[in-house]
Amino acid sequence: MYVLQYCSLGETEDSIHTWNDKGITLGKLEKHEEALSCFEEAIRLDPENPKTWWNIGITLVQQGKYEEVVACFDKIIKFDPKISSSWNNKGTALLRLERHEEAIPCFEEAIRLDPEYSVAWNNKGSSLASLGRHEEAIPCFEEAIRLDPEYSTAWNNKGTALGELEKHAESIACYDEVIMLEPENSTAWYNKGSSLDSLERNEEALACYDEVIRLEPENSDAWYNKGISLSSLERNEEALACFDESIRLDPEDSVVWNGKGIVLDELERYEEAVACYDEAIRLDPENLAARGNKGNLLLVLRRCEEAIAFFDESIRLDPENPKAWHGKGIALDELERYEEAIPCYDESIRLDPESSGVWNGKGIELASLEKHAESIACYDEAIRLDPKYSSAWNGKGIALWELERYEEAVACYDESIRLDPENSDMWYNKAIVLDELERYEEAVACYDEAIKLKPEYLVALYSKGDSLRKWGRDEEAEQCLAKARELQQC
Repeated sequence: MYVLQYCSLGETEDSIHTWNDKGITLGKLEKHEEALSCFEEAIRLDPENPKTWWNIGITLVQQGKYEEVVACFDKIIKFDPKISSSWNNKGTALLRLERHEEAIPCFEEAIRLDPEYSVAWNNKGSSLASLGRHEEAIPCFEEAIRLDPEYSTAWNNKGTALGELEKHAESIACYDEVIMLEPENSTAWYNKGSSLDSLERNEEALACYDEVIRLEPENSDAWYNKGISLSSLERNEEALACFDESIRLDPEDSVVWNGKGIVLDELERYEEAVACYDEAIRLDPENLAARGNKGNLLLVLRRCEEAIAFFDESIRLDPENPKAWHGKGIALDELERYEEAIPCYDESIRLDPESSGVWNGKGIELASLEKHAESIACYDEAIRLDPKYSSAWNGKGIALWELERYEEAVACYDESIRLDPENSDMWYNKAIVLDELERYEEAVACYDEAIKLKPEYLVALYSKGDSLRKWGRDEEAEQCLAKARELQQC
């Protein structure tokens, strides 16, 4: 946010004074074109009258004609370069034009002329923040606050800059200061809610969004953010109602349609979710989040051919989108078109070599083609990127088992189980390898763990029976196999 500085005007010549006064009165009535005509008449009488040019500049600001504002204050500065507010107002116009590199020296000149100029300090901070230079912006806001401790705009701007640096607890303290000064400041309530959400303090965030909505019932962003907070708390039906209200207020907001789709997805209302993603994409064909969500949902619904066509369209729009290439690879894998899937994973990796999930996926494709040594290299890269990736450890264990490197496979399964002890398949995979090593007692214990986690795990029951027989415990083996046959008949 920025602040424009006004000054009082007066004229010695009666006619110029009259035209200026008339223009100022018309400006207060928001009759800006008529006001400009008055000021232009005053300029005709005295082309170098800085106060008239000032009035013209302020009126042009009201009309949003910032290029002309800059030219206007350039004239004023030429008449008298020592007026700090002229430099500030020129800088403010440049800020509005997003010409921040040019705006900053203007604010700096205003500050040089008047070091106590809190508005110029705030505006300099705003331009720095707009350039992403938040660390530099914060001291500017702090200086503005030191000069004027009740400067709510500077407090809010400092909070925003701290939030950009992910210093959310500090940003909340700034927003609290604004709210103490201005309890009805909806922007501060909204920003505080966003920071609380970032800290996963969703219940507190809800209270902030409720306050924004009380102050501004038509604020679609507040309804959307309230929906996000409710979704984070798994209160999806309530979240859905918020998204619907946000859409009612702004039906063209692609982001909200995507948010509604996510909640419907969570509620397993898949067809409705797809319709929301479609609407989000219709409104913004480059909404990558909505495209990714729709693609993933098509995979969940096993609509793989449709998913491939969708990802192909996403790739046509953005060939550098690694997630679209990854999604296409997954769809091809589901159709057992492994040779076609691998180039998709390769392209995704080229675009995003740090994605452990894609490396793991490529490993799965190579394993499906019985290229186990190559798959291990992919699993190793996935593990390097994410040492806690239990599926990659499990996949590597399977590949090592296929290569009859059993002791190494057991070590991989141990790590995958340590990371995900509730995964019955990992216990089963470890048991198979222990069987190969003739370590039947340990194998039976692993089968037991798998069956405890999934009591109707038929293949584990049959394998446990075989392992017990090899161990010489025929009676227990027969009991286990009988139970398996009984379950199979159900």
